[in-house]
Amino acid sequence: MKISNLYCDAVICQPIPFDFSEGYGETWETVYPDVTQWSRKRCVEYIENKTYEDPDKGLTLDELRDWCANVMSDNPNDYDPMMNYLYPLPTYRDDPQSAQNAIQKTACVVVTAHGYTYLALAGGGMDLSWDIALAYILLGYLPPLFACDLPEYAGDPPKGKQTKTIIAACRRTCQVVRSQAKRRLETLKNVSDRYYSKRKQGAV
Repeated sequence: MKISNLYCDAVICQPIPFDFSEGYGETWETVYPDVTQWSRKRCVEYIENKTYEDPDKGLTLDELRDWCANVMSDNPNDYDPMMNYLYPLPTYRDDPQSAQNAIQKTACVVVTAHGYTYLALAGGGMDLSWDIALAYILLGYLPPLFACDLPEYAGDPPKGKQTKTIIAACRRTCQVVRSQAKRRLETLKNVSDRYYSKRKQGAV
């Protein structure tokens, strides 16, 4: 994934406090992945992790997908948020089920609230900035600035290329935000110069 192809829409987004203990089905809903998009390998891994059974018994891919769907229905809380924050996905361009598929191996989940798609955390107790940043990247965004404070000794950073990708994307976020702030400072200076110039001329 090229860092240059990631959208800048979320770089200044902030977590939104949200009470998940109430309003389910009215103000917010859990999103389940679309297992019809899953490969055989992914189905086998999911079933092994959830049931400790050996699913690779000559079953067809459709049968494995049906098994995954049944396991999900038996474990409905797997995709529920655990922390009371929403993480915005501005102008998200795909369906929520695809998003849930994309971030399956992070500590994040996808939820819908008030008709919009958000990220949320399915775990807590430690700094999960690595997972939040990775989830944004997997959905095509540069990580928000708040998630770029990657902890050295907390959380579980992904291995190999993903670690390098997350660090590179976070660096790019910082560069974008710095550039935006610089442009705004220049604009404010121009506004200030014009304002005080008019005051000296008695126009204000």
